[in-house]
Amino acid sequence: MDTIKNYLENMFATLPKNQEVLRLKNDLLESMEDKYNELKQNGRSENEAVGIVISEFGNIDELVKELGIDIHQSEESVTRFLEDTEVEKFLKMKISTSKAIAFGVWLCLMAPAILVLIGSFSEQYGKGGALNMFHSEDTLAMLGLIPFFVLIAAAVGVFIISGLKMEKYEFIEKTKISISNTMRKNLEAEKEAYQMTFGMGITIGVILCVLSPLAVICTFVIFGENNSLAGIGVTILLVMISIATAIFIIVGTKNDAYNQLLQEGDYAVEKKENSKIVDAVAAVYWPLVVIGYLVWSFTTNNWGFTWIVWPVAGIAFGAFAGFVNALKGNK
Repeated sequence: MDTIKNYLENMFATLPKNQEVLRLKNDLLESMEDKYNELKQNGRSENEAVGIVISEFGNIDELVKELGIDIHQSEESVTRFLEDTEVEKFLKMKISTSKAIAFGVWLCLMAPAILVLIGSFSEQYGKGGALNMFHSEDTLAMLGLIPFFVLIAAAVGVFIISGLKMEKYEFIEKTKISISNTMRKNLEAEKEAYQMTFGMGITIGVILCVLSPLAVICTFVIFGENNSLAGIGVTILLVMISIATAIFIIVGTKNDAYNQLLQEGDYAVEKKENSKIVDAVAAVYWPLVVIGYLVWSFTTNNWGFTWIVWPVAGIAFGAFAGFVNALKGNK
């Protein structure tokens, strides 16, 4: 019987996984099982029963043509049905990779934080100070680039690995999907129960972001406006923002996973077209932001201020995404 199931899986492997095709496959499997059991009861051997059932199945191309199924449909044009096991695997993988991505983003924010901190100490304790082993302040500042690029490289590695793990599930975000009624009810109940945790995570993250500028204010008060150690405040600010961002990613990704499977919120069917536009712009926008940040920082050597690029860029991109959604909504 396993031979028949494997044969059927191979025959349907090239067809779109929508409800119509899956229903057809289940009906055929049921008919083939009935025929197989009937042959076995009539004294046929295992191999004979399997051979007869497969031979009576017919040609898959003729069956597809008879039913009018377009096997050349793009993945984005069909509704793909997700088995309950696929849904569970997606949720587990999404939660797992969210923690990895949160760690990667934390590394990205810690990289400039460490650079600013080393820059502050190099200015304060460089040539003529406690660190006079270095020939100049710039020498120590340049050494700060080592942990900067190491952390960025580690973060990029984390992003690539996480992306490869989630690659097979990209269709969930981009195409129409359907799930069983039982699974839908379970997901709706889980999402409702998760809203308290989601709300608390967002609240904690927002509080950290709001309080983070106090670190800069306090260091200016303690060390004075012209003291290079005031850069410590910027470092603390970036650390607080990095923690808040990690929290946003972890709690937000799980909530988004529920929305993706239920096709609600930003992942509703009518909004999936909008996300393609936003994703296309993001692919160009963020690399340009990174280049601009590095060029500005290296040419001015004012790492304690150039970090402002990131919140400004984030707000600008959020405004663009909101404009696209509003424009599509009006249409």
